[in-house]
Amino acid sequence: MHACLAVSPDLMLEYQDSRLPKPLRPSRSWRGFAIEHVELDGSEPFRYQWSGKNHYLALHDIVLTEGEVRVDAIVPDSEHDLRDTITFIPAGHSIEGRSAPVARSNSFTALYFDPDQMREELAHSYAAASPNLAPVL
Repeated sequence: MHACLAVSPDLMLEYQDSRLPKPLRPSRSWRGFAIEHVELDGSEPFRYQWSGKNHYLALHDIVLTEGEVRVDAIVPDSEHDLRDTITFIPAGHSIEGRSAPVARSNSFTALYFDPDQMREELAHSYAAASPNLAPVL
């Protein structure tokens, strides 16, 4: 059995078993960027692919029993411990792969951004406020 899940407009996860729970994926978007956190529970294998008009930056907390990722049809990478790793895919490039996660709480946080739109938004939003900006945690 297969189950497909659109994690974002540009990212598709394809599960081998449709009985799997769908990933938890809270997301937020603003002009020029979107961010989402995806939690994958279970160890069922899945496939994914992404290509888009925005840049893609992801921080991973994932451990695999097996898997392979390929960027722009270049030699694949088969690293299995993706904890504290970052993936950056510039706009116009693509990534695809397959993963069989270890049975643990695996997750990743992805940021999709368009630097040109962000530049305009930041310039507009912070130009007048910059003397009064304070740190925020």
